[in-house]
Amino acid sequence: MNKIIICDTSVLINFLNIKRVDLFEKSINSFIITDHVYEEITINYPDQLTLLNMALNQKILQKVSINEPKVYEIFEEVIKSARLGSGECSAIAFASNYGYYLAIDDKRATKKASIFLSSLKILRTQDLIVAMIKEHLLEIEEADNLILIWAKDFRFKLKIHSFRELIPNEIKDEIIP
Repeated sequence: MNKIIICDTSVLINFLNIKRVDLFEKSINSFIITDHVYEEITINYPDQLTLLNMALNQKILQKVSINEPKVYEIFEEVIKSARLGSGECSAIAFASNYGYYLAIDDKRATKKASIFLSSLKILRTQDLIVAMIKEHLLEIEEADNLILIWAKDFRFKLKIHSFRELIPNEIKDEIIP
């Protein structure tokens, strides 16, 4: 079943850094960012902005505003009760209001998000990669190479050595020849 996934800056930037937003396009899932996440990338990650704009223009990602009263009310509640950025707060508010999945890596933000969403609706970068392996968008070896690239070039470290650790055995049989 297709999931609608709201991406926070932390997860989105991981894919932008390695120039793999094509994985979002090929996925059965739909990916959304808020205008606050867009603004964070505009200010803090100008090198990735061109690729982000291309993804938005090609409808790989959809950008939304949190201008609905209920979403904005949740946003205000989150931003007042936590020391989080506006991107994180807006993503949490939007996902919470609509019952969508939230893709977020920051530990503090994940803790706060779990107040508004069940832990089953919170995804990290590694969860998205596992889903993409299961969708046959990435081979495990290619995904494992991303672990090395993120750690070496972008200071993003996963606590796994291989995505094989996260793939159940019955699925490994389907994926691995």
